[in-house]
Amino acid sequence: MNQSDTPRTDDQSVRYYDDATGTRIEYVAARFARQLERELTAARQEIKDLHKAYGFELRDPNGTIWEYAAKITAKLTAARAEIDKWEQIACDKLSEVIGQIEKTRLVTEQRDRLAEAISWALETNQVTGGSRVALTEALQSLTTNAKSPSVGTTETKL
Repeated sequence: MNQSDTPRTDDQSVRYYDDATGTRIEYVAARFARQLERELTAARQEIKDLHKAYGFELRDPNGTIWEYAAKITAKLTAARAEIDKWEQIACDKLSEVIGQIEKTRLVTEQRDRLAEAISWALETNQVTGGSRVALTEALQSLTTNAKSPSVGTTETKL
């Protein structure tokens, strides 16, 4: 609507409607209609200003439920990232342990085959003299180490 006051438009009549019901109330002068529009606009702005001024004072100091949900979601995301980091560390350590177990298994297999070969050589009299004594001691050493729990173990710290 034209907000300027001019003599030509001030004397014209305009229809004035009730916004709530949509019914025509009466014909009024354009000056009066513009004045009503200005007052309505000013009142709406004042209501918005009051809501802004006092609405923040009435808020919960912890914020709205949506702000709390956003804060909790951020904490959850951070916790999940931390869990993923620790899972990766655990997987890396597990891979190391599995590798050590595999190496220990291979060494154990080689030791057992060597013990079988020495035992066969001693039983079939393939070795004599000083070599026989050395192989007997080696065989005893192999079987003693096979019973020891510390052979092939490593300590892994997280």
